[in-house]
Amino acid sequence: MNALCHVAHGLSLLLIAENEEEELLTGTERVTQNSDDKVSKDCTHAAIQTIKKYLLFDGGPDPTVWSNNAKKCGIPLKDIGNVVLSHYHIDHSNGLRGAVQDIVAAKNRTLQIKHQLKVLILQ
Repeated sequence: MNALCHVAHGLSLLLIAENEEEELLTGTERVTQNSDDKVSKDCTHAAIQTIKKYLLFDGGPDPTVWSNNAKKCGIPLKDIGNVVLSHYHIDHSNGLRGAVQDIVAAKNRTLQIKHQLKVLILQ
């Protein structure tokens, strides 16, 4: 029962975009042709790294439910880079009270809010 998430009437989505980036690594490889003769040749290796970007879309109606579910689901809060609020109805916005605090704490930062054209920008 402890691993089950709780539900509440509202909406909160965590969107994850993944992109694979290839990094070319160059180096020198030693090849032995015979017992007396060594040949050096250049070689290139590719390392593929998956980059993930996280966006929180709305926070649902309850900050406690949001925070508890994030912990149960193992959401990497420090990796959430953006938060979007679709509209200011309580079933979409109230959970952001817990979500934003949790995200800021996970990033070991303090919360700075700037008001611009009725938009909250978190830095």
